[in-house]
Order: sequence, then C-alpha cells, then structure tokens
Amino acid sequence: MARDFSPISFFQRTPNPLLGQYFQVKHDVMVDIAFIELEESASTAETIFQAFSSLPESQQAKIEAQCQNIESMAHQAGVTALIDEATDFHMNADFPEAINQHDSFHGKVMWAFLEHPNYWARATSNLYAENIPDASWKKRSGLPHLPPHVVTEDTERLADALSHHFKTKEGRGRHCR
Repeated sequence: MARDFSPISFFQRTPNPLLGQYFQVKHDVMVDIAFIELEESASTAETIFQAFSSLPESQQAKIEAQCQNIESMAHQAGVTALIDEATDFHMNADFPEAINQHDSFHGKVMWAFLEHPNYWARATSNLYAENIPDASWKKRSGLPHLPPHVVTEDTERLADALSHHFKTKEGRGRHCR
C-alpha cells in the first residue's frame, strides 16, 4: 500500500494517546504535551507537527523513518501479518483480540509497534516478501542438475511441521506427508 508519506497526515490518522506514548515514552520528547487530552482533529495534528518540527534534525529523521515504517503496515494486510507473527511464531493467542481493540489501522499497528516490538521485524519482512511483484523474480537457467540431498529425518520433521500448521490453522493436514 505505497502512498506518499506526510507527517501531518500520519499524526491525523494515529490516535493521540498512542502518539503520546510513542513520543514521550519511546523517544522522551514532547513531554509537555498532554496527548490524552487532545481532541482528534486536523488542528491538533498541526500542533503535533509544529512540536515535531522543533526537534533536532537527526531526531526528526529517526522518528520520521519509524513513522514511515508504521505507515507502511497501516492496512489490513499489515495487521494480518502482525497477527500471524504473534500467533504462529510467538504463540500469543491473546494478540488478535488485543490489537482489534483499536479502531483504525494506524492505531492497531502503532499499538503493536509500541507494545510488541519483537514482532515487528519479521512481520514487516514477511509482508514485503509476500508483495514482491512477479516481474521482480528472475528465472535462472543453466544451473547444474544435481540429485536432492534428502535425509529421512528432515522429511519427517517437515511433514510434522506442515501437518501441525494446517491442523492448527485450517483444521486439516492430519495426513500430510
């Protein structure tokens, strides 16, 4: 979901309490702003932007890069990638309900960024990999024809992992081999 990034638009779309937590707790800036008391409006986003603009240039760049990363996940596929990461790799069954307590995609992904940063890297990488256009893949021919190196215990581990995945996700795969 590529779109031009604008800090003001990002501040408008992200709930103020989460912006406050992001700026004040994560970066220890804008501590004089009562984010929880601010109304959600364009003028509030402008006020936040003015405070952001007064930060040192290097800090602005770091924060803007993180906000762009958060923006890139603020859609259904991004939320799904975070939920998959939480449930499949971190076995956090409570995560889907917790993330869905937030109304907007920006709220959901900002909350995940703040509360579960260890889910972030793999979820963003997986989402990126899933969305690489087919035209970007290059076929390589002329590679040597070698027989596969197959060890029985490796195929059994793969079969067990696939079976477990499909059983827990889709209720099927009991006889996966």
